[in-house]
Amino acid sequence: MATSDTPKPHPGRHAADELLAAAIACGVRIEQAAEKAGLSESTARRRTREDSFRQRVAELRREMIDRALGQASEAMLDAVIQLRLLCRTGQSEAIRLSAANSLLDRAIAIRQHVDYEERLVVLESKAIERGAAKKGKK
Repeated sequence: MATSDTPKPHPGRHAADELLAAAIACGVRIEQAAEKAGLSESTARRRTREDSFRQRVAELRREMIDRALGQASEAMLDAVIQLRLLCRTGQSEAIRLSAANSLLDRAIAIRQHVDYEERLVVLESKAIERGAAKKGKK
């Protein structure tokens, strides 16, 4: 039976690393994050120099941002409903006009953002295709 010379990580390391990564992703200082994870500060600092650990922190941050965006999207729908209501039933013409302007400004900004995002996806796809084609020629 062959054995590997590579040491196996301690069974609790994964759990401690996850706690450390989650705390750092939330913006907790390294000293406090290490304490929360039950690690020494030097071990925590060593982990933060590992590519796989930094990638995990970035992944956790993306997940948090995605959740926050989901909640913001729901709130945006509520805001649009309120603005539409003010456009129709605002007490004064100034309120109705302000609500209409706000609604139009936000709609245009969102549309531009979506357009830019779609264009970026196309450009990235073309760049990947060109890179693959160049590799195929070599």
